[in-house]
Amino acid sequence: MEELMKEEKEGVKAAEQEKPKKRRNRKKNRKNEMRKSYFAGMISMLAIVMIVLVGTTFLWPGSSADHPGGFWSWRKTAAIKAMISQLYAGDVDDTELSDAMYKGMISGLGDKYSTYYTKEEYEAIKTAQEGYYQASVLR
Repeated sequence: MEELMKEEKEGVKAAEQEKPKKRRNRKKNRKNEMRKSYFAGMISMLAIVMIVLVGTTFLWPGSSADHPGGFWSWRKTAAIKAMISQLYAGDVDDTELSDAMYKGMISGLGDKYSTYYTKEEYEAIKTAQEGYYQASVLR
């Protein structure tokens, strides 16, 4: 009988010692669950941001090749420039090429009063227009 009581006391002591361990394990499990949910949230947010960025790049109205400010238009311009540098036999001045592209964009407006001037052309026009104007009156 004494042995049975001894075993029972030992069992109670062991159970009492297990309670703090279970509490510690619960706390650890909660922390691990919080970490997992935090990382899952971060990954979800990154995925959403990537979907939005890719979607706006390809589906936005200004992203077509026909739109001058779109992503595909930039790629088309870069591809043409790469082809020129690889296949064109003559010398290419990048500044002249860019100026011609800008002039073409402005002339594409179809407005006879809209003109693109390079810095040098603009300075020449300013210099030519400096001076005094005199109104002549016919009598």
